[in-house]
Amino acid sequence: MSSFAFEARLALRYLADARGQGAFSLLTALAILGNVFGVAALVIGQAIMLGIESRAQDVLVNQDPHIWLLPGPIENQSKPDESLSLGLTAEDLTALGLIEGFTTQDTSQPDLIPVEDRLLVELKSVAGLVQFRPVIEIDTFYNVGGSFTLGQLRGVSLGELQTLGLSLDEIPASNQWGLIVPSELVFRGQLEMGQRLNLITTQFEASPVGRLPISQDFQVIATYPAGAGAPLLTTLATAQFLLDTPGQASAIEIFVADPYTLDPTLASLEALIDPGILIEGTLIETWQSRSDGALAFVGILRLVLLLILGLIILVSAFNIFTGQLMLTDAQRRAIAIMRSFGASKGEILRIFLFSGLMIGLLGTCVGLGLGTLVAANFPLLIDLGIPGLSFFAHSPPQIRPGDLVFAFLISIILALIASIVPARAAAQIPPVEAFRYG
Repeated sequence: MSSFAFEARLALRYLADARGQGAFSLLTALAILGNVFGVAALVIGQAIMLGIESRAQDVLVNQDPHIWLLPGPIENQSKPDESLSLGLTAEDLTALGLIEGFTTQDTSQPDLIPVEDRLLVELKSVAGLVQFRPVIEIDTFYNVGGSFTLGQLRGVSLGELQTLGLSLDEIPASNQWGLIVPSELVFRGQLEMGQRLNLITTQFEASPVGRLPISQDFQVIATYPAGAGAPLLTTLATAQFLLDTPGQASAIEIFVADPYTLDPTLASLEALIDPGILIEGTLIETWQSRSDGALAFVGILRLVLLLILGLIILVSAFNIFTGQLMLTDAQRRAIAIMRSFGASKGEILRIFLFSGLMIGLLGTCVGLGLGTLVAANFPLLIDLGIPGLSFFAHSPPQIRPGDLVFAFLISIILALIASIVPARAAAQIPPVEAFRYG
């Protein structure tokens, strides 16, 4: 009676059909199925969220820049308590009779950072730096399909245009006002090759009738693979010519060899401020600081999903608890006989603990196999055109061994906890009362 193997065999016997045909009872089968689907859902959910998180991080690290050098804020040189900035020119305030007591701020051009030769030379020697590129980004309005759309004009280097697959013939000169547009706009018929497109920027310039937004007609000369919301592209020289800002950029985008170890590169960049190579007040932003909100949202979403899926396993644990209570009640007479032949309370306790653990172990193993199989074959399910799965075409689920271990442990622990109370109740059954009322 002291052998664990005997107790395990007896527990398996109790879980079998009362007629001894070897088939599991309906209640046992339902408890196992509940555990199977709970564990499978947890495995699939963890794999899906890991795939989404990996895809998001891949986009942030491998496609977007790792560091940005940005112009710092313009210091207000006036008395803080006696002035108010309205973003108007001196001529505007004079015409309104409000020149006294106000400071003016020229908003005709965006804040830009000087891109000097010595800065470019020093950036090439920065530790860990692989590539850098100055860019100009301008908010614009343009007419697409009969309605004005707010978009962005991005002036980039010739090298960046070539990385998009454009040939030298498709890259415009600074005085040609050529425009490279997202391919989806042409595919939808919203724009056509060779079309003249008037861009109205959010920057202002002086004119005989006052300050007006800078506008310019561009010609669509090429496309690049991107969605409709992607920016319109032109050369950096063209954007500088448009704003009349030679040798300046709205940002310098930097790529490093190890985007997860930015401290050496940041220290080298900050060291360029003291000798004046970088102007004082230059902002240095990293991809982590820009993506903190997105990564935190994905983390919270993953936690919420784990809690929801964990509740499914908890429900299956309640099924085990209910089934074990009914099992101990049905086996009261058998318990009394074993107690009469000298079985201890500990042996009775182990028998019913084993029965609950067998349900949990079988359901967990089958659930792990089912969840792994579904998660590993998600691309096949997507190819079959199952509704709702196309979203994961670019972020397929990823299976991590640690997640499988977590699902296994949480399921087994809950199954053990659900079996403790019924097993203790079975061990406390008095043999005499079991014979009398059983």
